[in-house]
Amino acid sequence: MRVKANTCWRGYVTGDAKYTGISISCNHGFNNNVMISDEHPVSHFMDTFFIEWTNEYINMADILSNAVKKHQEVWKDERYRNLICTLFTIVGINLILEDIVISNGLRATKPDHRRDGTICSALELVTVVLASEHYNGSGSIFQALRSRVVASKIRIVMMKFIATNVML
Repeated sequence: MRVKANTCWRGYVTGDAKYTGISISCNHGFNNNVMISDEHPVSHFMDTFFIEWTNEYINMADILSNAVKKHQEVWKDERYRNLICTLFTIVGINLILEDIVISNGLRATKPDHRRDGTICSALELVTVVLASEHYNGSGSIFQALRSRVVASKIRIVMMKFIATNVML
């Protein structure tokens, strides 16, 4: 299971056509050296997250909470949290690009490792990035998720998403 999860998130970070539906050679403004070894603590966190993320019956807050509990050393280190933000931002951008490809009929179906066939997967990752940015290294991840700043940013992103879809 870990190998499949590892291959999946690495595929989205690198823009591998097997996962994104199109070959994405743009690094979206990030340093090309964001890839990490399989033994890096953030790699283990990403594997855990992606294993649970493929389960449609677990909500995002629980997925994030479980990953944080299993990998506390990652969440206590600001550099690791910044790396998580970078990786999830790249994955989210590539998910959006993949969704555009599917929506425009350039690819018929969603990949089997996605939670759903919409851009919602990328929006879920916004929650992870915001929580990572506002987690202070102690306490519960739920405190970061419930903070006024994170909650208001998530609301803004969701309102923009809804407004965009209503206009289409």
